[in-house]
Amino acid sequence: MKFMPKIVSLLLVLTLLAAIAAFSGCKGGADNTDKNSESYLDAVALKDLKIGVLLPDSANAASVYRYQLEGLTSSAEKAGLDTSSQMIIKKHVTDVSFDAQKDFSVTVTTSVPATEESTTEPDEKKPAKPIAVKNETALEAASSLVSGGCNVIVAASEIYVDFTSYLAAQLPDVIFLQYGKGSSELPNLKYYSDRMYEAFYLAGVAAAELSKETKAGFVCGEKDKNVTDYVNAFAAGMSAVDGKSSVLLSSTGVKLDLVLERTLAEALAKEHKCDVISQSVVTALPQVSAEAAEKYCFGFGYDMSSDAKKYNVFSLVWKWDVFFSRVLDEITGGKFSSAPYSGGLAEGLVDITEIRKDDAALSKAVSDAKAKIISGEIKPLAGVPSDGGFSKSVKVV
Repeated sequence: MKFMPKIVSLLLVLTLLAAIAAFSGCKGGADNTDKNSESYLDAVALKDLKIGVLLPDSANAASVYRYQLEGLTSSAEKAGLDTSSQMIIKKHVTDVSFDAQKDFSVTVTTSVPATEESTTEPDEKKPAKPIAVKNETALEAASSLVSGGCNVIVAASEIYVDFTSYLAAQLPDVIFLQYGKGSSELPNLKYYSDRMYEAFYLAGVAAAELSKETKAGFVCGEKDKNVTDYVNAFAAGMSAVDGKSSVLLSSTGVKLDLVLERTLAEALAKEHKCDVISQSVVTALPQVSAEAAEKYCFGFGYDMSSDAKKYNVFSLVWKWDVFFSRVLDEITGGKFSSAPYSGGLAEGLVDITEIRKDDAALSKAVSDAKAKIISGEIKPLAGVPSDGGFSKSVKVV
């Protein structure tokens, strides 16, 4: 078996994108600066719909992107798409720097069967050298998706915001769904986000109801804006029940650390005497530690009751099919609008699982808070620091 290297240059990728844009029928140079977010694009027939997905990691069990992918896949299948042929998923796409791609080139090594004329026999005594696999850049991945027939691209992470803004302007006949918030106002670019912090407010209410010391622990990975909102909303929920409550925050500092996630929860329970544990990491390790320490806990991402059968109160979950089912209906029905979407408790995109503790006062407190959030009476992030920091009742340990 011989190996043949193929060099793909930036010029080729850009040329491909330009060709695709021209081929897709731009209708004589359509105005890409249309800022009317309520204008609708033409309907895309279900049989002609093909979805491309950009993900920054593997979207495995320890990834928050797993839930978006599951929701999208479920919605596509319910809509009647053959996801094996009408969906292409690109994982580990993290290089979104345009500067880094100016002198871009990548070698892709593919195996080619030896011809009959070949007289070179493979040396079975020598082990084959491992082939280094280079992850695709965002430009490569997007080019591959569009050239593969994708007319809808889902960019599931905020890291793609600037990139999709650029690309949507170049490809007006491709619909881009971009997670997070951005400033571009293009008819084919829709920003979508969630209000998971609303569910954390409910967890805070429940934590204050359960905590004898009115002190809760919180385990997070990397600290970013989402985590800050989660923690502040959780603290606000606790303060609404008891103004003297406090939250001790412990961060692993990375996206995934299977050791620290467990040991930090243990330290919060044993050393810091927190009698309730919450989390924004998507492994169940903090639940396991809380259960062992006999402390109440709240799961995150999926129903973690099986990981803490006695002390899990409820879990905070996304229901991404709510958004993706809606937007797929809009696309196929000719009603796609670029107006930004934000989903929370009212929309059913975020929720909590069934309360597992038989406590009438607890259930009522959580139910009342949920109703007030949905009605708009309670705004979980009202009064949080304007500088993007943590509330006064939050202490980082």
